Amino acid sequence: DMIARISDLMEKERSAILKMKSAEYSALQSQINPHFIYNILNGFIGLNRLGKRDALEEAILALSHMMRYILEHQESATLAEEMELITRYCNLQKLRFGDRLQTEVFLDESVRSFPIPKLLVQPLVENAILHGLEPQNWKGTLCVSARPENDGEKRFLVICVQDDGVGFTPGALSDGASLGIRNVRERLALAFENASLTIVSEPGIGTQAVISIEMDTIEPVGG
Repeated sequence: DMIARISDLMEKERSAILKMKSAEYSALQSQINPHFIYNILNGFIGLNRLGKRDALEEAILALSHMMRYILEHQESATLAEEMELITRYCNLQKLRFGDRLQTEVFLDESVRSFPIPKLLVQPLVENAILHGLEPQNWKGTLCVSARPENDGEKRFLVICVQDDGVGFTPGALSDGASLGIRNVRERLALAFENASLTIVSEPGIGTQAVISIEMDTIEPVGG
C-alpha cells in the first residue's frame, strides 16, 4: 500500500512539473508572436512609403501563409516546417531589402522530421537581418542550415544561423535582439535536456548563432 501511495505521489509530481513547463513554454511563445508581427508590419510600412505596391501585396500574402503556420500548429512542428517558414520569412524580407539581402537555407534530409518548438529558429534569423545586416550599407548574406553531427559518442542536431553583417561586442546587444536570444535559450531549456545556444560575433565580421540538441533527448513540449 505504501509503495502504491509513493508511486501515486511521484506521478502527481511529474504531472505538475509537466504542466508548469507547458505554462512557461506558452508564456514564452506569447512573447515571440507579437514581436514577430510587429517587425513584419514595420517592413510593410517601409514598402508602402517606397511605393512598392506589388511587393507589398506579395508580402501580405506571405504573411498570411506564415500566420496559418503559427495558428494551425500546436507548440511544436517538424524541422522541415520550421525551415519552410524561415524561407518564407527570408523571401518577405528580400521584398524590402532587394539585392542588399542574399539568403541560403539548407536542411539535411535526415533531420526533416525532427520535432522542435515552433518559431525556435525564426527569432535568430530575425536578429541576423534586423540587427546584423540592415544597419550596413552594402550587400549581406544570411545562411541558415540544419544538419546532424557526430562527436564520436553522441549524435546532435546542429542548427546554424550566420550572417556577415556588422556584428557586435559582448554586452552591446539591443533590447530587441536580447529578447529573441533569451527566449530561444529558455525555450530550449524547457524542451530539451543538454541543449545549447552559442552566439559568436565580431564587429565588422558578422555573427554566428548555433543551436545544438542531442538527437536522443526528450521530445519538445507539445511534441
